[in-house]
Parts: sequence; C-alpha cells; structure tokens
Amino acid sequence: MRKNKVCIVIPCYKVKKKIISVLKKIDFKIVDRVVIVDDFCPENSGKFVKKNFKSKKISFIFLKKNSGVGGATIAGFKLAKKIKYDIVIKLDGDGQHNPKILKKIIKVLSSEKYDFCKGYRSLNIFIKDKMPLLRKMGNISLTLISKIITGYFNLKDVTNGIVALKISKLNSINLDLIKKNFFFEQDLIFHLSLKNLHLFQIKTETIYEDEKSNLKPIESILPFTFYHIKNLIYKFFN
Repeated sequence: MRKNKVCIVIPCYKVKKKIISVLKKIDFKIVDRVVIVDDFCPENSGKFVKKNFKSKKISFIFLKKNSGVGGATIAGFKLAKKIKYDIVIKLDGDGQHNPKILKKIIKVLSSEKYDFCKGYRSLNIFIKDKMPLLRKMGNISLTLISKIITGYFNLKDVTNGIVALKISKLNSINLDLIKKNFFFEQDLIFHLSLKNLHLFQIKTETIYEDEKSNLKPIESILPFTFYHIKNLIYKFFN
C-alpha cells in the first residue's frame, strides 16, 4: 500500500518564543513537508525559523499583509493542494498542542472510513482545568451553534485549532469561500458538512502557559452567530 504524503501547515503570528519548540516536537520521519506561513508577523517568526531551525522538509510562505489565522492556513492548504499531498494538517504555532497527536491523525486519515479530523478539548464546566470558565462557556456556545448548523451533532469543540483533511476531500470545496479570521475552523467545518464528509474527533492535550489567546469566544458569539446565520441561508439556497 502506498504511503500517504503528509503536509503540516503552521500559521505563524507572534509565535517567535514558541515555534522552535513546536518544530522540535514534530516527528519529521512521519511527515513529508512542514509549511511555515508567516502571516506578516511583527516578530518575523518565519525568518526566525529559517535562521534557527534547519530542515530540508520545511517550506516558507511570507504573506505581504496580515490575513488572519484562516487566511494563513488557507495559503498553506493551497500549497499542499498544488504539490498534491494526500493529507494536510493544520497545527498551531503557539505550543498549545502536542505534536505527538500527528501520528494518530495520519493513521485515521490513511483509512477509508474518515475524511477529516478535528481536535477537541474537554469543555465540561464542572471539571477544573487551566481554561478560564468564561472562555470555556464561549467555546460551548459556539460549538452548540455549529452542531445545529452543520448537522454534526456529536461535534465536541469547534474552536480547537487542530484540523486535518484528506486533500481529495479538500478539493471538493472552494477555499475562497472560507472566512479568513478566527471563524475559519467553524466555516471550514460548515463547508465540509455540505459534502456529507465523515468526521473523526481526536482528544488533544492542550498546554496553557503564559500566552493569551487572540480568540475571545464570549466576544465572538454575536459576530460568529451572524456568520452562522449567513451560512444557514447559503445552505438552503445551494
């Protein structure tokens, strides 16, 4: 059986302190390419990696303006499509996710059963962890809305940053229709749901240190709900 070619996409914005640590944790034996997408980072995260981490498997994209996490990820996805990899995985560059999960994701997407993977965290408000309660409640609300809009009623955590797809399935959607801001993951899942693709969810170890997330779920509920309503209208008329 032919080995699947795997591409990791890491959008980079203000991750200079974390990105080298993330790369050191990636098992380069199981991936074919890591694409660093410098999203017009004020810390020059891309150049920093280029200077301080040497690997023939790393490629770079330097965006000429800040496109948001979704815009940066889409740029990496388009490169993965162009080079014709089999599996593409989006991994955050801030060190919150343990790259050890990559092996399991690759195994799942190497089977015929599932089309894409989504990471999830425990969002139980009665379990104490390092995620602030308000942030957790915001994530729960956004996930509930996504369940209703997409029909993926088992969806556990729509805002988790890990998402992976078979390129053959990614080719079935128009990436130019996907929001480029923090709504990216939710919008991507919506467009994948229109193709009735099969979702597998993987529990991820999330590492919270001193970094502050740029996504504020409570503040995002109203604008994201508006996006979801637009998607619902799109769903009915397409």
